[in-house]
Amino acid sequence: MKRQFFVDPGSAMSHNLDNDGSRGRKRVRTGWAVFFVCLSLIFTPTCLADSQQRFPGKGARADWERANLLNHEAVLLKRDNRVDAAITKVKAAIDVYPFDSTYFYNYGNYLSAKKNFSEATMQYQKAIALEPRDFDSLYNLGLAYRGLKNNKMAEAAYRKALAIRPEDFDTVYNLGNVLRDELRFEESRAMYERASRLPGASSQRMSEAYRMLDDKINKNRGAKL
Repeated sequence: MKRQFFVDPGSAMSHNLDNDGSRGRKRVRTGWAVFFVCLSLIFTPTCLADSQQRFPGKGARADWERANLLNHEAVLLKRDNRVDAAITKVKAAIDVYPFDSTYFYNYGNYLSAKKNFSEATMQYQKAIALEPRDFDSLYNLGLAYRGLKNNKMAEAAYRKALAIRPEDFDTVYNLGNVLRDELRFEESRAMYERASRLPGASSQRMSEAYRMLDDKINKNRGAKL
């Protein structure tokens, strides 16, 4: 699944609605069942299909399997826009088996959907603690910090995400937004230029980015007069 939850001003949306199952890349996770889900969102549609189950290796496998069922119920509830019920289910999954990063990632996404960004950052951090190279959790952590207007922490999260996937357009673009809002205009422009050369860039989006940057520069210049 590809990026939908809340929007960084002038930016891309977040990674992945939710994930069913455990381990491996979040875009292709399942638990007990195999799910084929093709969603056409704002960006490139991605078809989820993975039959591989990967036990995280901690705790009891039976607990993990039971937690996967609860997580799957949470996924279905979220798809039905029953976010509070989804939160209850995924918390139950975590209570049963607290060693799977997917559950914390999903929990963070559900909280983000309710704009509870402060708690969402905590859940993404727990996911990252279990899976340090979890690109999607790092990306969504950056968005959650933007929701809290904490640009310093958003920048740190985006840069860590880029260390894993340096050619991800949305991450580069959003980092340009952070730098713009921090009045680091030359760095912001350089980041937009980098984004413009990546897959996913469009002339419309980049024109809007440069327009917003120029507006910010002019407002900042006017404030100093």
